[in-house]
Amino acid sequence: MTKTERQRYIDDEVTHDDYYAGIARDLHLHIGVDLMTRVRKSKDKHFNDIPLSVWDNIGLCYLDDHAARAAFKARGDLWSRAGMVCALKRQAKLQLDEE
Repeated sequence: MTKTERQRYIDDEVTHDDYYAGIARDLHLHIGVDLMTRVRKSKDKHFNDIPLSVWDNIGLCYLDDHAARAAFKARGDLWSRAGMVCALKRQAKLQLDEE
């Protein structure tokens, strides 16, 4: 039986960054100018100095989004607020790396 990408992630065969980058890519996530300004000023490599509520509020926009649920399901996962925050933070890192 073939492992899901989620199982490969759990088994440390796929990195956290790669797992959530795939979700961010599938959803065509884009972090807006205001939040990217905060990301650039962040002193924490995981952007934990930006309140979780900021990330969570953006993620909640995807609560009833069919594509978001499908992106997680395609990997053997379920949409969650925590997973959405991880995808958003990963997208912020990707955008930061592109600058």
